[in-house]
Amino acid sequence: MRRAIAFFSTLAALSGCTDPCDPATISAALESARPGDVVDAAACRYEAAFTVPTGVTLRGRGAEQTIVTGTGMGSAIELADGAALEGLAIEISRGRGVSAGGTVALRGIAMRGPVDATSAEALGPLPAPAETATHGLVLTNAGHPDAPVELSDVDIRGFARFGALFVDSHVRWEDGAASENLGVGLMASGGSIVLADLEVCGTWRGLSPFGYGMVFRGGAAVETERVVLCDNEGTGALHDGADASHRALDASGNADAALWVQRTARFRLEGAALSENRLAGIVLVDTADVALVDSRIDRTREATRIVSDAELRVGDGVQAVLASAAGLRMQRLTLAGNERAGLVVQAADGVIPAEAAVDVVVEAEGDALGALAQTESALLDPEVWGSGLERRGAAVANDAALGDRISVLGAVAPMFLPPPEP
Repeated sequence: MRRAIAFFSTLAALSGCTDPCDPATISAALESARPGDVVDAAACRYEAAFTVPTGVTLRGRGAEQTIVTGTGMGSAIELADGAALEGLAIEISRGRGVSAGGTVALRGIAMRGPVDATSAEALGPLPAPAETATHGLVLTNAGHPDAPVELSDVDIRGFARFGALFVDSHVRWEDGAASENLGVGLMASGGSIVLADLEVCGTWRGLSPFGYGMVFRGGAAVETERVVLCDNEGTGALHDGADASHRALDASGNADAALWVQRTARFRLEGAALSENRLAGIVLVDTADVALVDSRIDRTREATRIVSDAELRVGDGVQAVLASAAGLRMQRLTLAGNERAGLVVQAADGVIPAEAAVDVVVEAEGDALGALAQTESALLDPEVWGSGLERRGAAVANDAALGDRISVLGAVAPMFLPPPEP
């Protein structure tokens, strides 16, 4: 049975015991706790940094009542292997919120840094811990494939580099948010991550070279369900060498594509709604095995990118730049009202298999294109590909009148990929 070490201000006052709002009271309890113990913190604001030992739970009275502010530029709370954190808030002005390795758990946690929309514009491109709070949650070599870190109802906002950074870790995160951060809301480099019912919105770019809602790279294996990506000032989710499967994804209002997938072996999107993003709904570059199923991508707005020193305006539902389209599968996909084109497929080998598009509806307005395929040098005849496409509206005439290939995007350059800096 777990042993609870509780602190109540009334009892302390009557007995002359230590003050439960004194950080030393919690520190002493943590130091003496054994694996399986629970240290119950009072409804207090603790100006301190705590280390939670192996197998011990630090439990607050809820994020609105128990608050840890941290000290200095380190982490406000360090979790040892097997430790857990429940029902409290971390509010810091510098350094990091929570750092951990091993298999840990966080439940009902709010992490708050000082960054807001105004200060995001004033901070330098890569803020330092001495300047502000840079990281909300950092996991390094944490969890295992069969025993991942458990995050439940964890809400992270106001940090200047990463809301959450997971390096070579295995994580399952259900409920909560990594929103309103500067640079990157959430990044997983290596390891595996499962996300469910998570919101990642309002990531600011400021002077940062990034501005991504989520980044998956370094061989990370990714699964998400019912994730919301909205109003990020860069790409909603960037995948660089990270296999991913997204179900019921809702992505809207992102300023630089909802999804960007490059150098990835396998990518799945099912039951998604991508609406009113800029540049593209999905950009696929050098990705071999792709399935886009039962999804709708609409009203993508044009945005400008510099490609090979030339200004390029793009507003495509799906843009796929591939060595081969042999592994491309689009089924029951609707592309509507995208400002430049609904679908652009560039295949270096010039072969688009019939099964690449099945029950795909492409609807265009004004001078926008519907669906086209090309090589690096020429258009492909629509009569010999895309038998599973249905063009509607202006797409019928505009596609028939197109006389030359259009420009496409390439991979995100290394300088624009955030490094995993735990």
